[in-house]
Amino acid sequence: GACGDVSAVAYYAGRRLREALDVPVGMLICCVGGTEISNWISRSALTALPEGRAALAEFEKSIEGISDEAFARANADYQARVEAWVERAEALRREKGDVRGVEIAEKVGDFPWPPPPGPGMMRRPGNLFRTMTDRVTPYGARGLFWYQGESDSGKAQAYEALFAALIGDWRRAFESEDLCVIAAQLPGYASDPAAEDWSAIRTAQRRVCERVNGCALACLLDCGESKDLHPWDKRLPGRRMADLALEHAYGMAVDAEAPRLESTSRDGDDLRLRFTKPLAPLRGTGRSLRVNGETVEARVTEGELAIAAKEPVHIEYAMENDPAACLFSEDGLPAFPFEADA
Repeated sequence: GACGDVSAVAYYAGRRLREALDVPVGMLICCVGGTEISNWISRSALTALPEGRAALAEFEKSIEGISDEAFARANADYQARVEAWVERAEALRREKGDVRGVEIAEKVGDFPWPPPPGPGMMRRPGNLFRTMTDRVTPYGARGLFWYQGESDSGKAQAYEALFAALIGDWRRAFESEDLCVIAAQLPGYASDPAAEDWSAIRTAQRRVCERVNGCALACLLDCGESKDLHPWDKRLPGRRMADLALEHAYGMAVDAEAPRLESTSRDGDDLRLRFTKPLAPLRGTGRSLRVNGETVEARVTEGELAIAAKEPVHIEYAMENDPAACLFSEDGLPAFPFEADA
């Protein structure tokens, strides 16, 4: 049946859980597009760490001199522009059927963004925790699907601390210290690397999920759209996140973890990289695999990555904003981005 405006990734994740568990699965949807992670953390948790206090101070500085009345006028004008854009986009959809975001932007213009700043703006630190998360905490929850990070890519340095704080904050709110957290590592997007660092967000997501108990991360390197912030394929991310939930929250033998770099060793003139899962043969050109900053030839031998490198080197894989995934496990899961000295 129709699922209305529900998150498409959550829909496909829920459908996969329902099929695997053979019982109805309830999904509480708390999501707003274009939000920063600090919007989803309580003010009390934000004030408890330096990165949270910095987010609060940055917000206060951004609204200096803006009165409630001025914000109300600016916001009304903004909402009118949004409604006009939506009308044009809907007309295009009626005319052409399903169209991608890139085509909509080409035909009707970019979506009006960002909203105006002001004291009552929705996207302010702590606000969405207060108005959304805290409203659903009377319900019990087995776990949390977390797919966010794009709006923090311009200031990724604080993301690791804030993400860990959010997990602790939500676990306290749900009164569940073992609340399972399944996060989506950001897919590729050709954003300006001088302004945004998607790789740093991915690294922060990985570090938190590795060190915080009860967390797992879905690698989505092969799910992005270079020119569209919103990937077209929602089924694959939903499936991967659900499979991780089946493994970590429900204890099923799904083996949903993506391969991670485990160790490096020397084999004559070759550098051998071992992963937590055997690799399948290299896909594509491998242009996102670099040694000392240069793209190199590599091959997969006996499930390990082999690179010709006689001297100590620095290796990077998929550390760009929009990398080309070429390393996959034998069961089709993309390897996590990494960098290492060997």
